[in-house]
Amino acid sequence: MLQRILCAMPEYKKHYTKDGIYGDLSYGGPWVSRGIIHATYVSQNMLRKVKDPKVLVIGAGNGYDMLALMQAGYDVHGIDLYVPDVPCLKEHITKGDASDMPFEDNQFTLVLCCETLEHIPMDICDKIIDECKRVAQAFYFTIATRGDGPYNTHINIRNGEDWIKSFRDKGFKIHHAALASEVMIKVDNVMQGLKYLDGVTIYGEC
Repeated sequence: MLQRILCAMPEYKKHYTKDGIYGDLSYGGPWVSRGIIHATYVSQNMLRKVKDPKVLVIGAGNGYDMLALMQAGYDVHGIDLYVPDVPCLKEHITKGDASDMPFEDNQFTLVLCCETLEHIPMDICDKIIDECKRVAQAFYFTIATRGDGPYNTHINIRNGEDWIKSFRDKGFKIHHAALASEVMIKVDNVMQGLKYLDGVTIYGEC
């Protein structure tokens, strides 16, 4: 039965099941996805300026970015095609397609989408970006711009300039866009720079 269901799914969605690579807790972990560390660090700085902020994580995956924000005291929700078997996250993640979200207009202060769009065909990415503009007041995206072998799930490889143009064309007010970023993190009580060189970071107002 599971095999028949998977065969009927679009190819890019087949990974978003408990039997796909997204059931592997090491894939997409913060030690692999530098964009997650950068995004949670910067987004917390954005949220500190807002009273009672509410965050939506697109492509929540195994929930590393959600947990980081929840531990910092924020009201966090996620949406993904796969809901991880993590008890404290289950009631906070909606299983669904981000191109057609069951949320109200401007329901969220910030939409965070970290290393997700490169896994999705561009026509669907356009719908996701439109939905983000509808449901949130501000946005923060990190998008990988190279392949992810041996997994080979990055099916939408575009250069950073093209991604930035996509957001501008849709009317987003971009506060920051960079093809390479560096975030300072504390490791063993020592501040260290972590470079995110193979992707683009974009954030601003929806």
